Amino acid sequence: MKDKLSIDRPIWLMRLACYGYLCFAVIWWLACVPALDFPARLLLDISTWPIDGSHDQLSRDARFLSAIGAGLLSALALMILLVVIPELERRNFKPLKGTTIALLSWFVVDSAGCFSIGVYSNIVLNIVYVLTMLIPIWLLRKESLLD
Repeated sequence: MKDKLSIDRPIWLMRLACYGYLCFAVIWWLACVPALDFPARLLLDISTWPIDGSHDQLSRDARFLSAIGAGLLSALALMILLVVIPELERRNFKPLKGTTIALLSWFVVDSAGCFSIGVYSNIVLNIVYVLTMLIPIWLLRKESLLD
């Protein structure tokens, strides 16, 4: 039998990443409420480097897209938390392939969009963001291959 810690630590890291994703979803949802949109405007300013305060007003379209993005990101985080992680805790590693494909799909689409509009700094942030989930998945896949 494998060392339980070698499997539980990556699951714990995935759970932590999901909570981080949910925090980002809340920040993006706040963009929909003009009186509460400062965290989203700050995150947008950081994501589009340099930090220059140029995002003092968000258009109706930006708020609309933030609502969609917040919903999709929270759905992804909750799907992993409530469906994938319980399966991994049962030592069923089959969801890892689909989860990896979904994360890579997000990464490619989001990064290609950022590239096409010249927001290269967000691609760097996307790399960090996707690695918070892919590293634990890689560790779990490595463990599952040892079965």
